[in-house]
Amino acid sequence: MKIGLWLICVLIASVLIFDQYRRVWCLSSGKCITVWKRIGGDCYIMPYKYYLLSKPFDNYIRTSNTGLISVVWEDDRIVYVDGSDEFEIINQNSRAICILSYEENKSRNDSVFTDIIDGYRQYKEDVIYFSIDIEENWARYKNNN
Repeated sequence: MKIGLWLICVLIASVLIFDQYRRVWCLSSGKCITVWKRIGGDCYIMPYKYYLLSKPFDNYIRTSNTGLISVVWEDDRIVYVDGSDEFEIINQNSRAICILSYEENKSRNDSVFTDIIDGYRQYKEDVIYFSIDIEENWARYKNNN
């Protein structure tokens, strides 16, 4: 009986450990992003710190574990998302933070957030952003402060 209970506890702990790989990056300006890679190929990205064991229910991006994604802050409440793979934005309570697709208004967003430097489009100096390689657990970011 004790061995069975012990095995169940080990199994539950293993699932939680392997299903709970997440990384939180924070900037000195206080803006943070959580990248949570889950078993099954899903990845949840939240433009805030997130430590709960259950998946988020609001204000997050769902994508694959292998893509590239950029998150750009317009202000404290509005962020834009652009990615190499398909992604889904879940935004039920946009009063807290509103996540929008960069591509839905690309010409406006390009003019506000980017410049062309040496023939390449790059974020302007005053833009706060994270560019994340989800598969490699790597991020490039710019802090305005």
